[in-house]
Amino acid sequence: MFGGNDAGLTAAIAYAQQHGGGTIAVASQSGAASSLITSGANVVAIGGFSGRESKVSTAWLADAIASGKIRYVLTTGGDSMPNDDRTGADTVLAAVKDIGKEVSSVDGLYDMQGLAGALRSQ
Repeated sequence: MFGGNDAGLTAAIAYAQQHGGGTIAVASQSGAASSLITSGANVVAIGGFSGRESKVSTAWLADAIASGKIRYVLTTGGDSMPNDDRTGADTVLAAVKDIGKEVSSVDGLYDMQGLAGALRSQ
């Protein structure tokens, strides 16, 4: 119901594990829940339950990346619901798409390692 992308997240988790690990940020807690429960993967939802509740800033994400708390951001899933004008993580996800290094083998996955400064200046 809330735009979860289990196949995309499963592929992102596998990619991260094969490339040195690191926490994957996703927009929606509901989209991440099943993967967290079944795999125990390092996944964090930055936009709240549906991806629309918590409005996060690029500065906050830049700090989390600089400190090593987050390495990857999965930008797929968490689409808006009808008649819902909350922005949630949309601004941050757009900045990630502009700045991040897209992983060619996983749709919507960006490696943000070393890009905190560029993200902060967005």
